[in-house]
Amino acid sequence: MPTLPLPESESRALTFSVIVPAFRAESSIRATIESLLAQTYRVHEIIVVDDGSPDATADVVATFGAPVSLIRQANAGTAAARNRGIAAATGDVVCFLDADDVYEPRRLASVAAAFAAEPELDAVLTDAALVEPTRTVLASSWWPLAARRDRLDIRAKIIFCALCIRRPALTALGPFDRRFHLLEDVEMWHRIVCRGYRVGYVDEPSYIYKINPTGKTQGARTAHGAWELFRIDLRYALALPTPHGWRPRLLLRSLRHLRTALRARFER
Repeated sequence: MPTLPLPESESRALTFSVIVPAFRAESSIRATIESLLAQTYRVHEIIVVDDGSPDATADVVATFGAPVSLIRQANAGTAAARNRGIAAATGDVVCFLDADDVYEPRRLASVAAAFAAEPELDAVLTDAALVEPTRTVLASSWWPLAARRDRLDIRAKIIFCALCIRRPALTALGPFDRRFHLLEDVEMWHRIVCRGYRVGYVDEPSYIYKINPTGKTQGARTAHGAWELFRIDLRYALALPTPHGWRPRLLLRSLRHLRTALRARFER
């Protein structure tokens, strides 16, 4: 298990940096930023990384003042945009938010309370509400009955953006892997839990995830997505830090994803 230093003092308020990668988000980015500015727990900084948007995304972001900042880069993908934001972050805790999603007003307050209650935690995850045109589903409804909620592990299927992680832990983990174009966040989640980082849970759906029919969640169901899942599960089935009890589960999952990827390619 990693042995990272805790902050010098938890008596002062934790500061939160929220990273928002954005691409072609001119129609949604204002509501995303406003949900952060409406937090009952003040956000330290909001770092929007415009990933080469051809629309007016950057112009909309530029209408906001502090604590919103804008970083512009040539289009390089979500992993690169998140890495750019992490490099610029100065808060104690780094959070993520997609440019078409929003936070509930008390989200950061609930995460801060969880860190205060258990200072040894490296990260805190909250539940998320997945909003579709005709229904709303809680991310926690995907979890198998055996999955623990007090300490999350490989069994929990999560919405990665609902995770808030201490910046020293995130630095130690290293950058998002840009070789994964759809599921770099799934790879990072495996990295976190398989290396033994301590993740707490807040059983409140304070992250509102808006389902995009052409987005990455749906992309994970394609041949490309299944191939990335195969590579991720196989990587951590073989990784030295992975607990031995999880290896068979990961290996079996990798083979299932490989079968799905091959079937999808042959049926095209």
